[in-house]
Amino acid sequence: MVTSIILNCIQFRKRLPEHRSGPSPRVASLRISHDAADSRLRRSIEVATNELRSYDGLHHTYCALSRTHAVSIDKSDHALCLVSVPAIPLTFYIPPLARRAPLLDTLSLSLHLQPYTMPIVTLGHYLWTRIRDVGINTVMGLPGDFQLNLLDSIYDIANLRFVGNGNELNAAYAADGYSRVKDVPGCIVTTHGVGELSALNGIAGAMTEQVKVIHIVGQTKRPMQRNREMIHHSIGFHPDHQVFNKASHSFRVAAAELQDINSAPHEIDRVIRACFMQSGPVYIFIPLDMVSEEVPAELLEKPIDLSLARDDLTKETMEAASSAILDTISKAKNPVVLVDGLVHRHNAINELRQLVAKLRFPVYCTQIGKGIVSETSDLNVGVYSGAVSGPGIADAFEANDLVLLFGHLPADTNTGNFSQKIVPEKTINFKPDQVDVSSGSVLKCSGS
Repeated sequence: MVTSIILNCIQFRKRLPEHRSGPSPRVASLRISHDAADSRLRRSIEVATNELRSYDGLHHTYCALSRTHAVSIDKSDHALCLVSVPAIPLTFYIPPLARRAPLLDTLSLSLHLQPYTMPIVTLGHYLWTRIRDVGINTVMGLPGDFQLNLLDSIYDIANLRFVGNGNELNAAYAADGYSRVKDVPGCIVTTHGVGELSALNGIAGAMTEQVKVIHIVGQTKRPMQRNREMIHHSIGFHPDHQVFNKASHSFRVAAAELQDINSAPHEIDRVIRACFMQSGPVYIFIPLDMVSEEVPAELLEKPIDLSLARDDLTKETMEAASSAILDTISKAKNPVVLVDGLVHRHNAINELRQLVAKLRFPVYCTQIGKGIVSETSDLNVGVYSGAVSGPGIADAFEANDLVLLFGHLPADTNTGNFSQKIVPEKTINFKPDQVDVSSGSVLKCSGS
């Protein structure tokens, strides 16, 4: 039997006079007990994720280092020295006792604070590093008094630049275009109120066509928000500083309202992931006083997970979808492929091109889907826009007995004013998050 003692959380905070930088470490005292029948205790010390760095013999100081912890036990005075920046569960194992030493029912250890500086970065640095790491190298926008310090942080990030625009609306459209051309999110930064509202029309356009855009808004300081101070651009004598935030609610797929430094990195990562998974605009609201607050630099070592879900349910759904699709295709005599713009928005161009090359079915596209499959391909027939298609295109398309429809965006301007003849009973409709099979099956797969 191995005796383990779990210290659920270290939450007592004391800052030593000599500890001048970094987050305030926690310090506490505890009493450790073990079973009297246990004469051989495990020869180890474990810290959080078992990331041991070194271990010495019984008569020396035991030392274990992880990225965020420094732990040591000294046999002579049974002193346990710990620095723990995050308050997370820790498991400790008592070192083995000498053979002739009396068996102890209890062992008291005191926790002492050791000055330990963990590498840190500002929240502004963290945000722009995350932006750069997902493939963005240009940030659009205009300087404003509630995000000037945030803009300064851009110049500390390699391979990231700020491009100023004539106004926020132009910046929003520039970010939209950047996303379409570069196949990564466009990024725009504006200031509280007037800046974010000026950009809203361009953001709404991106929402309409499922274009990835990250809109970063510099907000008033948190005390200003809590006290409802009448800062310039405010509405009313006792203003709600989040009223402008609420204005964009219908034009975004996710938002992070950063108010707590401990959760801010996770919130930034969550929203950036949502931008990729749902392919639409997202907002990150960062108050002026949070930009220079500090977070552990090690958080940047783990990339944002941009992969689709791969659980057992997803596997079963994919297998069922494949079976239904193959069965339907095998019965078709004159199948065709219709390619639309959401294939591009959801980064499925390469997969679509590979599939088309294997199927060898005639390929049509919509106006927004034009160019996804090369117009020089021997499989390309033309643009199908219903009644306003080119000569012979509509007749050829509508003679099909099965349509493989990819990434359809059924707007009036993309369907010949809704004159396309796509019969649901003869269509396999590949949507971003589900497949509707002509047999009536609807197979959904969440990527969040």
